Parts: sequence; C-alpha cells; structure tokens
Amino acid sequence: MTLSDALFDGYGSSVLLPESREDLAAAMRIYLARLRDLPAPWSTLESIEIRRHADPRATREPYKTNLVGSQQRPLGVLLFLAGAGGLGDRDHEDRERLAVVSGVSFSRPPVTCPEQRRACYAEWRRVEIRPVLSEALRRGDWSRTLEAVRLEAQRSEISRNEAAQRTQ
Repeated sequence: MTLSDALFDGYGSSVLLPESREDLAAAMRIYLARLRDLPAPWSTLESIEIRRHADPRATREPYKTNLVGSQQRPLGVLLFLAGAGGLGDRDHEDRERLAVVSGVSFSRPPVTCPEQRRACYAEWRRVEIRPVLSEALRRGDWSRTLEAVRLEAQRSEISRNEAAQRTQ
C-alpha cells in the first residue's frame, strides 16, 4: 500500500490531515484482514514495514538531510495507528507485534518515474506499507513457498465464494 504526500499536513509534515485519518485507518483494517486471510504468508510474517521515501532535493547533504526527514513521516503514521482513532483492539495487537518504521531518503526512486526531475518528485515522496516475510522464508525454497501461497489464496477465494453463495 502506498500513501501519497497529499494525506499529510504540508510538505515534510508527519501529521496526517484530519480527512486522511479515517481513510488510512479503514485501509489498514482491510490490509490486515486480507493478510490474515492468507495463513501461509501471515504465519511467516516478520513485520509490516512503514517506509518513507524522499526526493533528492536538499540544500546541504541531501542524503543525510532526507534520511532524517524520511523517518519522521512513517513514525507519524504509526503513532496515528497506535492512537485512539487508529486501529481496533485486534489490529492493535498485530500492530504492536509487527509494525516497524524506516526511512530510506531518496535511495529507492519509484519505478514509474525514476528520473531526478521536478515532474517525478511527487512520486518519490511516498510512504509504503508492506509485509516483510521471515528470514527463514526468504532463504527457503521460493518455488515451493510461492506455490503454497498461491494454493492458499485459491482456497481462501473458494471459501469466500462458497460463503457468499450460502448467504444468497
């Protein structure tokens, strides 16, 4: 899941706009529910990383300056999710167990617009929320692991379809 700068209160701010908070909380509840629906990846989940990217502009020492700044916005997201308006009890437990915050300055430009030019900078400035699989899984047999994830996703989809048909 990727969050744009438009959700925050100004350039470089780590404060979410009031209208963005409800949308973010709802999106995170859906995100966690979907991850829980896939037992194979959920059981091997090491963390859910909230990662901020910056654009390469800065007056002095751009990488260092943007690294510090890029750590503030995901921390703001996490503090919101930990607060009263963020997540429900079940989601809070998973957030406490899984959430990590990181900032990468401008070292990982977006695939969609990697050039260092003004037109691309809005895409560079983003917060990503992504699952991180356990180290053991990352070192394991990927083909077998991916097949297990695919099969589990198919089983979950079949179960949801069957449940939907029963309620009709």
